[in-house]
Amino acid sequence: MKSEPINGHIIRRRRQMLGDQGTLRAFARRTGLTGPSVRSIETTNHIPGETPLHQLTRIADVLGIPVTDLLQRPTSEACSHADNPYEPGDESTLAADVSRLGRLLLQEPRLTRKVAIATVFQWDRARLRAAQDGLEAQLRPAGIAVHELNGAITLRPLDSSGDDDADRVSSQRVASDGMDVRQAEILHDVMTGQLHSSRIQEDKLMPLAGLMNLGIVYHENNGGRNSHRLTPDAAYAFDA
Repeated sequence: MKSEPINGHIIRRRRQMLGDQGTLRAFARRTGLTGPSVRSIETTNHIPGETPLHQLTRIADVLGIPVTDLLQRPTSEACSHADNPYEPGDESTLAADVSRLGRLLLQEPRLTRKVAIATVFQWDRARLRAAQDGLEAQLRPAGIAVHELNGAITLRPLDSSGDDDADRVSSQRVASDGMDVRQAEILHDVMTGQLHSSRIQEDKLMPLAGLMNLGIVYHENNGGRNSHRLTPDAAYAFDA
């Protein structure tokens, strides 16, 4: 493959984001280049001599970007924001990019296509990937991950360890709010034996479920007959 202009700025920026794996020596070893060659590519925007396609592919794989992002765009395409909406970022924009992406994903709980994000933000793919990696690094210590599936991303907990806490908070909220009028009516029916489980009206199902969540009422199948009764603790409290 004949030598093509290379986007040395993107290579340098993405390499520096690799941390210890992005030093000249480490990057050269991973890409099959030499340290001086890497420096030359970044400063001259060319790979000297013939450029094997597999070498470009290797560089792109190590950086985590498409091969096409390594190739320089024609000067006429990079003249203005209107003509070139997909803008690259750099270290000076990374913090703001991470914050912007985080706010978007916090507002949108569903999986959001990365293509849509890049289009709305007018970022190139490398800039979006850098922001995603930066956000992931900040959120992981808090037990949150940037979950990616089929080219779309969203925020998700790293594991299910917070489920029990969420259930307890929900129960505490219900307990502190107390019963509403509808639940009080259903509780009266349970205590007086007027609630027939086989003929519960649909508008009573949610209030009844709330009483069960509070541990006041439980459901039992007694000899083929379904019924709802006070739990032992509730019966003791009501002296029923």
